[in-house]
Amino acid sequence: MQLKTLMKLVKNNFMVDEKLKVYIYEDKIEFIDYTSPIELPNGETLKEFNGLLLTIYYRDNKIIALEPRSLSLMTPRNTGIYKFLCDIIGTEIDDLKSYPVISENDNKDLVQIL
Repeated sequence: MQLKTLMKLVKNNFMVDEKLKVYIYEDKIEFIDYTSPIELPNGETLKEFNGLLLTIYYRDNKIIALEPRSLSLMTPRNTGIYKFLCDIIGTEIDDLKSYPVISENDNKDLVQIL
């Protein structure tokens, strides 16, 4: 599976409204739900928000573990997300080496595909 395809699946399953971004590290990928600044009726502006949805851990380009960061309660409405997450364990991300990898302490090289 290509990273872009995986991102589309994550975006659809987690119902991301705006943009889905990722940070790619040597052994994990952090999926970020980006919301742009919002102007309130009273004139104030809420700053942009980058919410951590999911961390995928990989070895040799294969998904070996997942850590859903935005889910803490299983309900009848979100069981499909948990099934999706379980089903992608073991999936190989074919084109992962074609994206920049950032160090653990540097989030400057954000990859935005969608």
